[in-house]
Amino acid sequence: MAKRGKKYREVKSKYDSSKRYTVEEALEWVPRLKYAKFDESVDVATRLGVDPRRADQMVRGTVLLPHGIGKSVRVVVFAKGEKAKEAQEAGADFVGGEELVKKISDENWLDFDKAIATPDMMSVVGKIGKILGVKYIVIGRVTEFTVDTKGGVLGGVGLTVSTARVALDGRLVDTTTAEILASVRGSGESKQTGLALSLKNLPFIAFGAKNFQESILGKATKAAIADFSTKLTTAVFGGSEGAAAPLSGKVAAVAGNKVYLNIGANDGVTVGMVFTISRVVEEVKDPDTDAVIDLITEEVCEITITEVKDSSCNGAITAGSGKPQKGDLAMQKK
Repeated sequence: MAKRGKKYREVKSKYDSSKRYTVEEALEWVPRLKYAKFDESVDVATRLGVDPRRADQMVRGTVLLPHGIGKSVRVVVFAKGEKAKEAQEAGADFVGGEELVKKISDENWLDFDKAIATPDMMSVVGKIGKILGVKYIVIGRVTEFTVDTKGGVLGGVGLTVSTARVALDGRLVDTTTAEILASVRGSGESKQTGLALSLKNLPFIAFGAKNFQESILGKATKAAIADFSTKLTTAVFGGSEGAAAPLSGKVAAVAGNKVYLNIGANDGVTVGMVFTISRVVEEVKDPDTDAVIDLITEEVCEITITEVKDSSCNGAITAGSGKPQKGDLAMQKK
């Protein structure tokens, strides 16, 4: 056994290592056991009981800490035209379009902390989705955000009935293929009856919530987000709780009857899976934003996976007479 230092032995003698402590108790012990002159760190290990090799069991998330660490966040924005100018004026560190995507793709440049893209750039940014570490993204916009107030004031006092309506339109996009997996609208409504006063030489005053979350617009927004999430889940998973979304990727190479895809065990691919290979015939774009909202494709063939590696897989053509090409879309057949 390795010989431990004096400070280590001194710290360990202060607590019972055989005892199970609660999180609260452990946090209380942390400052008591400090002995270094610098700011020490704490490691937390959690046993989740999941298989990270399976796409439907991968656990990812972020935690917003109450205090910063003194590090400035570098933001890159994928935009063009007026949107690019707005991003620069807002203080973005890097702004660009196709040339910025090419820089990341060719040079593996990732000297930034946060990435933002305008809707019209999603089809371009989708090409570097795997480099950015994002498989699926949701893009959309608020299409309704209104409050309709009815009622009146008589003798300086009255009642008002306000109705807030919020609507969200969004799409789930596969960053590997830029394919639109689902497109839904979420809506929410909230009503509130309140007391209103009209005083001479003073504007109309209505008594309501103190912050946005408690306001009728806040409640309508929360309802719209919940409705959007439910509809998106149903559209992707078919209403089956716990079901995994179909895997998708692209054809990386073709050798005779063998087709290689750019997804593998890390993405959840297993031997025996069947993928439909399709070719994009035309991109359907939003006439207002020029964003790709759908793809018109034609089926080329089907392949059955026979070999799987960490980041790639290959299989044999088992149906269809078409000849797959590099860049064709691959969608798991359910």
